[in-house]
Amino acid sequence: MKQMKKVSPTEEQNRQTITEARGLLQRQDMGVLATYNPAQGPHTSLMAYVHHPEQDTIWLLSPGQGKKIDNLRQSPKASLLVDSREQEHQRSQIQALTVNGTVLLHACPADRRDILRIFSQQHQHLGSLLQQEGLMLLELQVQSYLLLRGANHASFVRLPTLHADQT
Repeated sequence: MKQMKKVSPTEEQNRQTITEARGLLQRQDMGVLATYNPAQGPHTSLMAYVHHPEQDTIWLLSPGQGKKIDNLRQSPKASLLVDSREQEHQRSQIQALTVNGTVLLHACPADRRDILRIFSQQHQHLGSLLQQEGLMLLELQVQSYLLLRGANHASFVRLPTLHADQT
């Protein structure tokens, strides 16, 4: 089996990866959020999201109780996997993006009516969730992107620390 040689990416390659990652996040609106609890292991959830590209922030909604929220209270680190398999007819063209970051929990989503309005427009299937009491707004502050293009090409970019007090 042929080994891939590690080469440090240039600034231009990093910018291109960030642009592609943001583009994929804008084209898609569902992903799998992974959280972790040391005693129970990983937990994954299929989630709808709203992406704010200028701030490298991803917003998600969740009921305020459950394993995902418990895990995030113990450890705010999380990953979101987003891919293009619904759009690509050739498997060799599929992109998969792992977004790593820190999640801030907002217990009062009504304070972010702008985000809730976008959720209600882009994710009409979440109408009943948006009406629930105890709803939590999850703010995933992106710290890195790992973008896979097909089976053989991967690019990793760590973003500058935008939220230094949160890490």
